[in-house]
Amino acid sequence: MTIDPHPTEDIAIHRKMTEVRLHRLLQCAQIDSPFDSSLDMILWVALDYHHTRFNTFFSQMTAMFASAPAAVDKDALFLVMVDVWHYFPHNSLGGKCPAEIVDAGDTLGRWKTKPTRRSNR
Repeated sequence: MTIDPHPTEDIAIHRKMTEVRLHRLLQCAQIDSPFDSSLDMILWVALDYHHTRFNTFFSQMTAMFASAPAAVDKDALFLVMVDVWHYFPHNSLGGKCPAEIVDAGDTLGRWKTKPTRRSNR
């Protein structure tokens, strides 16, 4: 196995393929959203939303697809959402995606944030 000298090109290609797969999944689910498109809404959730954990992101996406007019395959949903999480940028990672950080040789450990505690008030 060789290391690819152009990881950002690979990430861009994979990101575009993931966007196409996500768009097809949204079409199958017949999801409407107040955003310009449901695709933009999901990418906004990955980039800007307050979560820093995949399980929080995935549970939000599962809930959105569960309430969709048409059912989608849960395995396909999982695979697409994993790729959305790993190949699209996050504000919590300084505008980078996890794949960019790992390809740069950095560990995700220093990027992790601890969940905020809720006050008991």
